[in-house]
Parts: sequence; structure tokens; C-alpha cells
Amino acid sequence: MGGPHEPEMIDVIELVIGLLIGVSVLAVVANRLQVPTAIVLVIGGALFGLIPGPPPVHLDPELVFLFFLPPLLYPAALYTS
Repeated sequence: MGGPHEPEMIDVIELVIGLLIGVSVLAVVANRLQVPTAIVLVIGGALFGLIPGPPPVHLDPELVFLFFLPPLLYPAALYTS
């Protein structure tokens, strides 16, 4: 299917599902520790960035604007005067 340097679609789906599970766990941990979720997510992302060997994931910018950016911006828009 893919070339020698192109990850398989199944690998990318597994990575995205794993990241979603990781974000959910970090959000629960932040809630239990009564720490802002963003701080825990930044620390978790930095630690994930130190792990060697994850496959490169290339996302279409339209996909990011359609699915990822609105849920991130909506809560901030609710609390902005």
C-alpha cells in the first residue's frame, strides 16, 4: 500500500486512538489533582515528544480546521468578554 517511508493507514488510526485515550486519561488526572487541564496536557505532550520512534503523521490543514480547531476555540470563546 504505502511506500517504505509512508506509515500504513491502520498505524495512523491506532496512533490517533492512542492519543485520544492519552488525552482523556490526562484530563481525568488533571481533574482529580485540581490542576488546570491545559498544564497537564502540555506536560503530557512534552513527554510524548520525548518518546523515540513514533511514525510521522501528516494531516490535511482542512481536516485540522474542520475537526480539531473548533472544539479547542469554542470554550475559550465562551469565556472571552
